[in-house]
Amino acid sequence: MLGTRSRKMVMQKALLLVQSLRLFSVAQAFQSKVPPLCSSFSISRTPTALFSSESAIPRAAVSCVVRNELNNEVKYVLVQRGKEPNKGIWSFPGGKIESGERSFEAAMRELEEETGLSKDMDDYVFNWCDKAPICTTDSIHSTSDGEKEIVSFHYVISQWFVDVNSKDSTKRPTLKANDDAADAKWFSFKDIQKGIQNGEITPGVEPVLERTELMHQKGLLE
Repeated sequence: MLGTRSRKMVMQKALLLVQSLRLFSVAQAFQSKVPPLCSSFSISRTPTALFSSESAIPRAAVSCVVRNELNNEVKYVLVQRGKEPNKGIWSFPGGKIESGERSFEAAMRELEEETGLSKDMDDYVFNWCDKAPICTTDSIHSTSDGEKEIVSFHYVISQWFVDVNSKDSTKRPTLKANDDAADAKWFSFKDIQKGIQNGEITPGVEPVLERTELMHQKGLLE
């Protein structure tokens, strides 16, 4: 017969086995629902950098993936950057996180500052996926001095999703560019792909939207 100490060891091993099986089952269930895309990738990058300037310490930032579906047509909000980096290029609305500010709060603030969209708008419903960002991306920019590449900007970006819908389903929200945004517009996915080919839109927008639509179809953004 097993002694008291031996029985305790057997029970502990059995408990660990059960916990491991539970974790494995949860992981399998999660993987079966999550789209087969990376959670972190480069949204924008200039040529490979070899050296970093003192001002290029990675900074925390946010972007907003704003989706609206009207008459079976899905469109997304992009803003034209009014300042460097990527001045004149279209991308998601967003910006740096302020000290002491939660990333979700920063996302809501930046969206309102750059597009005028706010959860306080009476005619629209803002369904934020506020539990966590849908993915993270890097925006790394470098310049060359003729001998080496020097990193000038590096942002680690939390991508937050919000589905905006009209209460009467007759029109999309009106956008009003402000702050760091020179302009703000609604784009279809095809328009975005064309803009990327023409060099007018940040290339990293496309994989983020592909991930967004897969997650939306699987009901992971509700």
